[in-house]
Amino acid sequence: GPEVQPSNLEYAAVNSMLKTLDPYSRMLDPDAWREMQTHTGGRFGGLGIRILVVDGVLTVVGVIEGSPAAAAGLRDHDRILQIDGDDTLNMSVDDAVERLRGEVGLAAKLLVRRDDWPVPRELTIVRAVIQLKSVEARVLDNGVLYARVKAFQRGTAAELRHELERVDEETAHRGLVLDLRGNPGGLLDEAVRLVSLFVNSGVVVATVGEDRPREERHARDGGVALDMPMVVLVDRRSASASEIVVGALKHGNRALVVGER
Repeated sequence: GPEVQPSNLEYAAVNSMLKTLDPYSRMLDPDAWREMQTHTGGRFGGLGIRILVVDGVLTVVGVIEGSPAAAAGLRDHDRILQIDGDDTLNMSVDDAVERLRGEVGLAAKLLVRRDDWPVPRELTIVRAVIQLKSVEARVLDNGVLYARVKAFQRGTAAELRHELERVDEETAHRGLVLDLRGNPGGLLDEAVRLVSLFVNSGVVVATVGEDRPREERHARDGGVALDMPMVVLVDRRSASASEIVVGALKHGNRALVVGER
């Protein structure tokens, strides 16, 4: 059969052993670890676009505000025909993302087709650190703050804190709807920090094992919204760190939880 790297066999063996502990523990190989660091870190060298294959063509479906792509004038629905001279026909999204990412300061040359351009144009876009926002917030007509937390990455709690504190002097938020629907989790520390915005004391999460002492993580001082009425929205895809946040807020009678189990 094909050659198998000894290290890959080792990772597979370790992961099969970890399965006996619980369904959630696994060992990451170096590539998967780097990928996870990219996502949970919220910072990497890129152009600031979201892409999908639409009708067989690599298509821009989102441009991040303030990104190099936005500055270069790239728009939704633009089709990327080439990346650095390579045709994107039959290129997977993963492969394209890999090529678009790179060292900060390095330029990517894209050949772009737009409906109202007679011929495709070449755009040169310099890669920069893209700071992904994990919190989307707006104030509803009734003065209630709606905040959707998409994942728990470095800085998530600080982002939410900023939204909670961003009020006019006269009008404080009348309440908060914290939307964790579809949030797959992320960094446990950020979940603890986020709960700490709403409670001043208490255990946020406890880890209990047969042969090891109980390990507790407590809410940290400095809550900014200790008395704000709160509703948390969840669905069946709210997992991991999301479940910890929900459990802590519900257990402390701090929030009303609405949604799916």
